[in-house]
Amino acid sequence: MGPPEFSLLKFLLRNSDSYELVPKKKIQEETEFNPTQLEYYLAKLLKLKLIYHEKNLGYDAYKITFSGIDVISIKKLYESRILKSLSTIIGEGKESEVYAGYDFDDNKIVVKFHRIGRTSYKSLRRVNKDPYGRKSWVRLSIENAEAEYKALTCMWKNGARVPRPIGLGVNAIAMELIDGVQLSEKPELGDPEKVLDEIISTIKIAYTCCKIIHGDLSPYNIMVTNDIPYIIDWPQSSRASEETLYRDLSHIISFFEKEYEIVREIPQILSYIRG
Repeated sequence: MGPPEFSLLKFLLRNSDSYELVPKKKIQEETEFNPTQLEYYLAKLLKLKLIYHEKNLGYDAYKITFSGIDVISIKKLYESRILKSLSTIIGEGKESEVYAGYDFDDNKIVVKFHRIGRTSYKSLRRVNKDPYGRKSWVRLSIENAEAEYKALTCMWKNGARVPRPIGLGVNAIAMELIDGVQLSEKPELGDPEKVLDEIISTIKIAYTCCKIIHGDLSPYNIMVTNDIPYIIDWPQSSRASEETLYRDLSHIISFFEKEYEIVREIPQILSYIRG
């Protein structure tokens, strides 16, 4: 792919808030391509599945795909000398895909691509509980990536046990690789009391310093390496809410009580966190 293809992708991205499908006529009028060039580059992007084509009211129209947004993110991270190369997929969530990659010093890093709209958020819309209004899935993906990057940056600067954020693409976050095991796998811990204390400490930093709560905390999004727990997956972090905080704590306290026979009282933990 060269500059013309990237130019077209960026044009479709810029117009994704205003148009669900961008009319070909608008593309022709507002870009530098003559009709022959435009046909060629649109066909190339379609073949690569970076854009989608549909007849809208009898006219040709196009929109960028998630893969197209990913390509723009990768290019941005590369030009910022954050991401040198992308490797294999290492994880897939409800609204994201996570890849291994390498920085320009050949250190292994992680790149998380946000892809809102495939599962959970679609379900909300089906039952008329859409909390996002009329925002496009493209806009939601970008905003989720920005929110998670902001949350990680705040927490990491304040000493929380979270992956170190390295850079932000359009819908992608580059961060350090946490080479550990999920807490949900019930690993043998040398000092489970200390691990739980570290988790609570990170929750406190998020709550008091960054004014956010994870919102979906469970053993599945806590990675443990050498008895150090790192809380991952913060895209749905929300403003501090007592109800959400209590729910997050309940999941973790119940897990440690069941698997490691550690008993803690949530009211006492809440007092410490608010303290």
